[in-house]
Amino acid sequence: MLKVGVSNFRNAWESMDPESERVDEYGLGVRESLAEAVSAVISILGMQPCE
Repeated sequence: MLKVGVSNFRNAWESMDPESERVDEYGLGVRESLAEAVSAVISILGMQPCE
């Protein structure tokens, strides 16, 4: 993934072609809390929460 700034994520997401969508399953292993799981996702994928 390439880090790209998006000023309005919701509009960018909604305007994407449905053919671009991909669905997959990922495992985080056992986590003590939801907050720990969210932190793991952010760390593993290099992403940030928005909106």
